[in-house]
Amino acid sequence: MFKYLYFVVIIMSVSCTTTKKSAKDKVEVFRGPVVSCGNASIFQLNNEKNRYILVKLDMSNIDSSTRVEIGDPGVTVSLVKFDGDVSNRPCNDVMDDAPKEISSQQAQHGDLEVTISPEELEKKRSGAGYRIHLESSNITFPDGFTFAVSIHDAYVGWLPG
Repeated sequence: MFKYLYFVVIIMSVSCTTTKKSAKDKVEVFRGPVVSCGNASIFQLNNEKNRYILVKLDMSNIDSSTRVEIGDPGVTVSLVKFDGDVSNRPCNDVMDDAPKEISSQQAQHGDLEVTISPEELEKKRSGAGYRIHLESSNITFPDGFTFAVSIHDAYVGWLPG
């Protein structure tokens, strides 16, 4: 009896340890450069610099640190992939030989914590450029992938050109 029970326990533990998660269960984090401009467009590139997450926020109604939901008015998050290095493309309205966009998708779910320090809030209120921080661990796209965002000192409130 105990031999049989021991055998069943061994089989169950082997089957549990060999279970693999699909790629869609992973949380991906981009760790490449951050480029930001406007009111507010924040680009977080991947290490290969051929994809980015673009966070667009209408900062006109954000006057303190707050949590916003994807889908709220003025809040969009996109994942964009290119056929080459796009590190010079964000906030650049003139670019020769720009890489071609391969795919783009809008986030479906998630939220962002937007943080503005009191000093930066004063700059924003005066009409000057200012810095914000963004944090999220649950931005989900239609293909099932989830991304985390941790962006510090994104300089926004200025227009390129």
